[in-house]
Amino acid sequence: MLKLIGACLIVVGAAGAGGCICMERACRIRQLEALARTFSLIAGEISYSRISLPEIFMETGEKLKGPADFGIGPVLVRIGGRLFDGSGQDIREVWQEEMRMLLSETKLRVPEKDLVLSFPDAVWFLDGLRQQTAVTEFARTLQEAARQAGKRRREEDRITMAFCLACGFLAAILLL
Repeated sequence: MLKLIGACLIVVGAAGAGGCICMERACRIRQLEALARTFSLIAGEISYSRISLPEIFMETGEKLKGPADFGIGPVLVRIGGRLFDGSGQDIREVWQEEMRMLLSETKLRVPEKDLVLSFPDAVWFLDGLRQQTAVTEFARTLQEAARQAGKRRREEDRITMAFCLACGFLAAILLL
């Protein structure tokens, strides 16, 4: 009887491990979508308000303080504050420092993190229209990455769960 209970627990544990892997994929997709939404908001602020980038970061950060935004709001507020304080810090340096801390806690892959870290290169234009176009394209790139990951997710989740369950059953059989 105890062997049977142990075998069931092994299979359930393997299924739980597969579920955790699938949840991490879903979290990555939500983070990509939140970043795309963030950059869309920044592009909107650039086109409509015509205020400075530090103010845009601060205003956008105030709008993004919900749990679905995985902490990007406070980071944008800090970036805006550091750029606005008059110390003459470069946007690239401030962006790298603040975003590296945030991105280290995400499920994003290295190319996606590198893309986010390259954002200051998209906004260095003085012309508002060019800035808006560059940021909109940036948001579109992230949205496309989220869409592609979402398309692959269903099949990858099936494969992951099948593999984990097969390993769980195999381990249970070997231990009986």
